[in-house]
Amino acid sequence: MTRKRKMRRKGELKDPLPPFKVDIKRTYKRTAPNYDYFKYIRVIRYHIKRKYGLNWTELEFLLFIFTEGLFTRKDFKESREIYSWDRFVFENMLQRGWIHKWRPHKGNQAALYEITQQGRQVVTDFYKKCAYEQEIAESSRRNPIFSTAANFTDKVYRRAIRRFNNDVKKKGSDESPDL
Repeated sequence: MTRKRKMRRKGELKDPLPPFKVDIKRTYKRTAPNYDYFKYIRVIRYHIKRKYGLNWTELEFLLFIFTEGLFTRKDFKESREIYSWDRFVFENMLQRGWIHKWRPHKGNQAALYEITQQGRQVVTDFYKKCAYEQEIAESSRRNPIFSTAANFTDKVYRRAIRRFNNDVKKKGSDESPDL
């Protein structure tokens, strides 16, 4: 007589696995970095794009010239070798008021340009947000992402902005001295 084998359920193994050893050491050590400036870089970039109408190329240009002080068009062309900027980014930024002509071309002296107050404010806000020193506004009056006519992408970024603001509050409370 043949013996019938026992039916197994779907996904059930033929032979049970041996029990795991209890004395396995967990040697997982992770040191968290002291600085995580770029954790929310995408959220901050999107906020600046929506609030000020700057794309990543234009923001990168402002970040580059922020510390330059006065610069010439030749300086800009040299920096274009490093960055893949649009051909017309300089003219667009000049027309839109992010940079202005500090000194016009005269004789053999080149025209000098500098970043405007508006441009300096954007860069300063960007750095403060990256360093968790400043929250992103959650009011529709100060932030177009929170307007009632927001699209789907804006609504997704709202949640990320709230998480960012919670992290800013946590970092601020960690650094404040206990009295």
